[in-house]
Amino acid sequence: MSASPRSATSTAIADAARAYAAHGWSVIPMQPRGKRPLVVWREFQQRAATVDEIDRWYRHWPDANVGIVTGQVSGIVVRGDGGCVVAPPSVHPSGRRYVWVDGRGPGACAPAPPPVHFVGDALATHPVGHSQRHWRRLIREGIGEGARNNTIASLTGHLLWRGVDLDIVLELMLAWNRTHCRPPLADEEVEAVVQSIARMHERAPGSGG
Repeated sequence: MSASPRSATSTAIADAARAYAAHGWSVIPMQPRGKRPLVVWREFQQRAATVDEIDRWYRHWPDANVGIVTGQVSGIVVRGDGGCVVAPPSVHPSGRRYVWVDGRGPGACAPAPPPVHFVGDALATHPVGHSQRHWRRLIREGIGEGARNNTIASLTGHLLWRGVDLDIVLELMLAWNRTHCRPPLADEEVEAVVQSIARMHERAPGSGG
């Protein structure tokens, strides 16, 4: 059976999945208009899917919703490790789309500290998320085949959510790809990744787009 053409909603969901991955979250495809994962997702409780995996999922299931795996792998808590949650702009069984509360989307505000009974007193006093050390290491290290798209998407999201102009982000990613990716991706592929993340960023409440 061939995949049906993507609607505007399906394209938006696929773009959101890539953007969430760029934000450092582990995403999985969910049943269209439902909450059941479409993949065996135990693996993605330990690691985030790559951009190539996400692209493959949404080619195979163009109408799939997007889910975020909760817990340590994503650094967010809804019901802790071993859970997942349907994320905007997925489609509810009623046909309505999930949306972020204005000003509460990714990058629009700092995450709230997790409850003490989940992580203990020390960790609960600090918001979860990637550290500055993580981003500094990512920008300095070379990236081999298999992780290039995902890393470029992650860095693009990090820069856009901090207010860096899209044209500057694109030039930075093109230059970084040429010097740090082994082998470098084609410029057109880098631009496609950057533009995909930028589209989601423009839709996010509080992004200024």
